Amino acid sequence: MAVNSTYMITFGIVFIVVAVQMAYSIKCWECRSDSDPKCADPFDNSTLSITDCRQVESKEHLPGVRATMCRKIRQKVHGEWRYFRSCAFMGEPGIGGDERFCVMRSGTYNIFMEYCTCNSKDGCNSAPQFTPTKWSVTIIAVLSIMLYLFGIKCWECRSDLDPKCSDPFDNRSVPLSDCSRKSMIHLPSVKATLCRKVRQKVNGEWRYIRSCAFIGEPGIGGDERYCLMRSGTYNIFVEYCTCNSKDGCNSGLERVPLIYLSVVSTFAFSTTTNIHGDALQFVLNLLE
Repeated sequence: MAVNSTYMITFGIVFIVVAVQMAYSIKCWECRSDSDPKCADPFDNSTLSITDCRQVESKEHLPGVRATMCRKIRQKVHGEWRYFRSCAFMGEPGIGGDERFCVMRSGTYNIFMEYCTCNSKDGCNSAPQFTPTKWSVTIIAVLSIMLYLFGIKCWECRSDLDPKCSDPFDNRSVPLSDCSRKSMIHLPSVKATLCRKVRQKVNGEWRYIRSCAFIGEPGIGGDERYCLMRSGTYNIFVEYCTCNSKDGCNSGLERVPLIYLSVVSTFAFSTTTNIHGDALQFVLNLLE
C-alpha cells in the first residue's frame, strides 16, 4: 500500500508539472516576409499554422532556456521593409512590461529596426497595424502643408525647471509657443514645423522636455502613434515623440486625434464620395 501511495504521489506531481508547462507555454506565428510576402503587414496568416514554442529547438548559445514569448521584428534597410515573426527566448514583453511599446533602433546606412515582444496571448505577434486609406493620407498631407504654411503651436517647457511639464502634463501655467517665430543659429532658414516631446530616464529619474522641432518626421514613417526610443549604458533611456497633427500635439501620451481623423475619413469616403453631414461636422470638430 505504501508503494502504491508513493507511485500515486509521484504520478500526481508529474501530472501537475506537465499541466503547468502546458498552461504557461505559448504559441506564436513564425515566418519571414523575404520568404513569404504574407508575413508582412497587414499580416495574412491564412496559409500559416501557429507554432507551439515548446517544440522550437533550443538555441546552442542558450542551453536550457525555453521560448516563452512571441516576437515581431520590423526592419527597414535602404527603404525596403522586412518582417520576421517568431518565438522569443530572451527579453521582456514590450517596454517595462507594457506591450503597447516596442524597442526601436536606427543606425547608419538608412537602417531602422523595431522589436515587438509579447506574451499576453497565443499569436500576439500578429500585430495588426493601422493602415491609412488614401483619403486619410490625403487629409493628413493637407494638414501638414497647412501647418507648414501657417505654422504650428507647441508646448515648450522642461520638467527640471517646471515639474508641471512632466506626465500627466499640466499646461494651465504654460502658454503655447508659435513655432513660426522660432529659429536656430545652426539651422538658418529652417522653420520649426513640428512639436516634440522628449522623455528621458537617467539613473531612475524621469525628465520631460517639450518644444518646437525643426527636423525629423511625425512619429515613425508618418505614424504619430509610434515614438523613437533609445537606450544605452548607465541606465539611460530616451524617447522622442514628434508630431504635427494639431497645435499642442506634444501635450501627452495619447495619439487619439490622428486615429480619430483616420477612422472618420475611412467612414466618410470608403463606400461613397458623398460626405454625410454628421461625419463632416465631426471632422471639422477634430480640426478645431
